[in-house]
Amino acid sequence: MEETAEKTKFDRVVRTIEAEMTVNAEIIELIAAGEYLLQLVDPGIRPQFEELLKDVNGIEEVKEVIGLIKKQIGQQAAKKLFGF
Repeated sequence: MEETAEKTKFDRVVRTIEAEMTVNAEIIELIAAGEYLLQLVDPGIRPQFEELLKDVNGIEEVKEVIGLIKKQIGQQAAKKLFGF
């Protein structure tokens, strides 16, 4: 009985660590994508986005910042296309 309890505890700890690593890996990948996209943002506004990306707290905030970066890139392209 004691061996089963230890195995269950072991399994639970392993699952917890693996879940945390998965979340961390996703955040790292998203931040890397954000950093890549930042290279396309106008240098004058880039520092604001860099600051946002540094201050994120979790996956949803990283996704939100990436969404804002994409909108900025789109707006820049539209301005260039239409000569604004």
